[in-house]
Amino acid sequence: MTDISRDHGLVDPDDRAYVEAIGDPEHRRVVVETLLRYRVPEQLAPGDDAPDVTLMRPATQAPVRLRELLGGRPVLLVFGSYT
Repeated sequence: MTDISRDHGLVDPDDRAYVEAIGDPEHRRVVVETLLRYRVPEQLAPGDDAPDVTLMRPATQAPVRLRELLGGRPVLLVFGSYT
């Protein structure tokens, strides 16, 4: 069986393992196409400066720039739900 994940550029090991476990070639092709369309490659490497983004404070909806929070200290951004 041709390794379509390798042939089509999947680089994430979890994506590759998932695709390689799919037996049906048509299903495998659809999954690879979907992953390639919607996966965004990593843009930052460890040690890179974070981009200056503006986010909204949850409690007040006031904007805050990431650069204002940094000030030489580490900042942790958590995306998700706490409910």
